[in-house]
Amino acid sequence: MKLISSLFIALLLIASSCKHEIESPSWTVDVVAPIAKTELKLTDLLKDSDVDLDTNSNDELLLVYRLNPIDTNLNDLIADGDLGFTQTEIMSIPEFEIPDININFEASLGEIIESTVLENLLVQDTTISISSAFNLSIPAKDFNIDPIPNFNELVIESANIKITIINNLPTGISGLWMNIENQNSNDLIIRIPSLNNIDLNMGDSIEITESITNKTFTNLLQLAVSNYDFLPNPNANIDTSVGLKFAILIENIVVSRIEGVIETPIPLDSTNNETYINIEGLKIKRAKIDSGSINITLNTLLEMPLQLNFYSPNLVPDDTISISVNAGTGTSSINLSGKEITFDGKDNDTVNTFYYELFGFIPATTVNYDASVNNEVSYEISGYIKPRYVIADVNEVIMEIAEDTFEFDFFNDLDVGINFSIESAKITLGIENSIGVDCSYDLNVSSKNSIDGNSANDGIFNNIGSASFNEITETVTPTYAENEFPNISSIINIKPDLIIINGQVTLNPGTDHFIVYDKGISIAPNIEVPLSFIASNLVLSDTADIELPTEISNATLTLIIDNGYPLVTTVDVIFLDENYIEVETKEHTIAAGKVSEDGRIYAPTRSSMLIEIAEENIQDIKYVNYIASFETSSQTEYNKIYSDYAIAVQIIAKYKSIIGE
Repeated sequence: MKLISSLFIALLLIASSCKHEIESPSWTVDVVAPIAKTELKLTDLLKDSDVDLDTNSNDELLLVYRLNPIDTNLNDLIADGDLGFTQTEIMSIPEFEIPDININFEASLGEIIESTVLENLLVQDTTISISSAFNLSIPAKDFNIDPIPNFNELVIESANIKITIINNLPTGISGLWMNIENQNSNDLIIRIPSLNNIDLNMGDSIEITESITNKTFTNLLQLAVSNYDFLPNPNANIDTSVGLKFAILIENIVVSRIEGVIETPIPLDSTNNETYINIEGLKIKRAKIDSGSINITLNTLLEMPLQLNFYSPNLVPDDTISISVNAGTGTSSINLSGKEITFDGKDNDTVNTFYYELFGFIPATTVNYDASVNNEVSYEISGYIKPRYVIADVNEVIMEIAEDTFEFDFFNDLDVGINFSIESAKITLGIENSIGVDCSYDLNVSSKNSIDGNSANDGIFNNIGSASFNEITETVTPTYAENEFPNISSIINIKPDLIIINGQVTLNPGTDHFIVYDKGISIAPNIEVPLSFIASNLVLSDTADIELPTEISNATLTLIIDNGYPLVTTVDVIFLDENYIEVETKEHTIAAGKVSEDGRIYAPTRSSMLIEIAEENIQDIKYVNYIASFETSSQTEYNKIYSDYAIAVQIIAKYKSIIGE
């Protein structure tokens, strides 16, 4: 038993001693780790460029440079002011008619004989013999007529006056005549009758018609009755409440001024105009309006409402459009949006012509206004039209394609040296015709290298059919064609930074063709450059972070390059500090990738080299810049570049590291 206890204690001591050694172990190991890695491809160079990279059917890389399209629209043919007009006119108030004036007045026997010797003889409800023994002479007397409603004063240019006189006196009269006058100043308007006098038996009537010209006529009139004589009547029944009855009708009244209520509208002088719209090469028959207006500005001394009616048979619908303006001065507009205009003039027998009429009037009122032929209404009428589309006969119209310059930045991103030559390239012009007219086009394209001054040019001439148009839905179905410029490689081989396009588009003659305002001929240049070339100093470059291990002093660095291009390649590895300043540079040249019989790389060529870095530079290195340079100018065959080609570069560090300390 004692022996067993001793053995157990001994085992505990041994176990305790082993546990102490495991708590802090350390050992030295060999470490191999990549500290920098990148892949150089042509596609990476163009990420921030306007150039797209595509592949052809053989998976060869194509440089595709899409330029902004050049558009020529109807608005290039029709400037903003072409479908518009401005005209200033004066509309005056002509002589105008007013409603007939009816006046009914009766001078009673009592009023006639007042203050005469007959006043005490001819007594109401008596019968008396009126004899020559009496003084039967009736003195002249003025009778005021009740105010005429609806006006204060008129200037009558012409009128007819018809007066009916009914003798309700108890005897006949002779030698009667009278003046119709204005009360306030006894201005004579007319003498009734104009010649001679009136003799009228008891119970009889007489109708007299005269003319009035150029008279001022107030609403307060009086009858200035001359002296006349009663005739004897042996059996006269006296009724002093009746006498001479006057029914006055003034009709066909033409006035040049009214101060009063306008009972019926007073017309203004009307005006009309036929405006010709001159658009070279187009005979517009009709247009659908997208937006536009006719604006009328009035300026007048008339302090009263005015109403103008605008009418044009060329507007569809051709409803008369009324414009009301208060207080004599103002502006109003007619919205033409959505309407259609037929540019065929007043009698529908012309083109490019817009006809309109403007007529106005002073509307009937319930308050007094002062209107006169001396008053004028000046107005300016202006119109602006932006069409959605037009239907027109087209003469031969030449639309100039103004010179347009495009920056071509591919060669800014790719350093290809001075001896650069493309095997084949093409500029494709996508022509889209959205006009209902067959067109021909003559276009020039040129390139320019603004650094060395070299330039090249080419041209193309072709035709394209017309588009189709659905007027109900107002949709255009364009026609499309693509054209290639021949011998375009010369334009690319000068390494241009500018592409310049200009030329002409000619609309061929025809009738009843549609042209949509914001659609026309669109020219979209696309440049395709297969990356199959001969070049000197073709350069690919990339910069990446690098983390050198702390134990670099006992390490070896290995540069490994896998060349997947069919070109002998020189790779410069430039170590940079935090400010991208060069610290050290290493260079390595590697053979081209392995090429199959069909000219494609089937496997990259790998090469490696040891890199030694001065110990004092280790702490400063933060970045590494890789520059791969190719030289192909000595070759006679073009090098084709495919989408999967790349140069893989990595830096491997091998060093000893102590673990556990």
